[in-house]
Amino acid sequence: MKHLKMLFCLLAPLIFFVCAAEAQEETKIEKTVVTATLTSKELKEVPGAFEVITANQIRVMGAETAADALEDAVSIDLDHVAGRGLIPQIRGLTNKRTLILIDGMRVSTGFRDTSVDLTEFPAEIIKRIEIVRGPTSALYGSEAIGGVINIITKKAPKQLSGNCTARYGMNTYGDAENTIIKASLGNTLNNFGIIASGHANITDEYDRHKVDSFTDIDDVKKYSGMLKLSYDFLDMHTLGAGVFHSDASREGLRNKYGLTWDRDADSDRTSAFLQYDGTIAGAKIMTRGYYSDFESDRSYIDIGDPYSNPALQQKANMQPDREDFDIENELYQIET
Repeated sequence: MKHLKMLFCLLAPLIFFVCAAEAQEETKIEKTVVTATLTSKELKEVPGAFEVITANQIRVMGAETAADALEDAVSIDLDHVAGRGLIPQIRGLTNKRTLILIDGMRVSTGFRDTSVDLTEFPAEIIKRIEIVRGPTSALYGSEAIGGVINIITKKAPKQLSGNCTARYGMNTYGDAENTIIKASLGNTLNNFGIIASGHANITDEYDRHKVDSFTDIDDVKKYSGMLKLSYDFLDMHTLGAGVFHSDASREGLRNKYGLTWDRDADSDRTSAFLQYDGTIAGAKIMTRGYYSDFESDRSYIDIGDPYSNPALQQKANMQPDREDFDIENELYQIET
């Protein structure tokens, strides 16, 4: 958590500056896509079942995360995974057959090699989402038999541009208080481009039916940040670099072995890349290396309350007071 506190301390002046002087960047409709054929193509030339969700559409629907943005996408089902994250399925195939990319780069998978939890990616960083369904997605291997979801993040704007939003709410009963703060700022000056974004989403626990073994809404804290840099050092030659980090914690009651446990789960995701784009003798060249890391720590803690059912109490006496599960997945890749 120390690195997250440092991240948001650095973003605090940014949020203040952006709130004081917000600039709006013109929305443009994307005419080319890259996911379907691995190269840039115009939409009208793309084969197969293809869908693009633009930043403007995401803004209109009020989406807070990539999961929200995909709720109405064709042939996509969002299923709850342990911890109440959301993972996608395309055309009824399992989530392990749906490949998630960030700017065309693979990311480390989540718990038990399931697909990636899309609630980890705030809408604030998304420029568009490209979705490929059907056989065309086989270009990416067996992981993509169902389809590919490519989340394209925003680049540095040509002019100073930023925004800041703060929101607060609660449910009908005055519980489940939710606070959202997000901000971004970017500019390009003397061939050097930069964009930085920060997002915080905090929800208090809510449990309407206290007789069962589940909280209706967990106590959730999500923080994320993105930084992308670009430098045009020669005509038609560009260096780019970026890093994305998200941190999520969820705490609530769960039923395990027929007993009630307090479940505490923390997850961290970090992705970074370095990329060169250029044109030599009329040929376009792209080379990049990237790294993706996912860590998850989960604890199930006996709440200690006695059970009125003797059989359940006997079962509880035989179980440990605490169970811990830790996983880490790392991915390194170089492509050209």
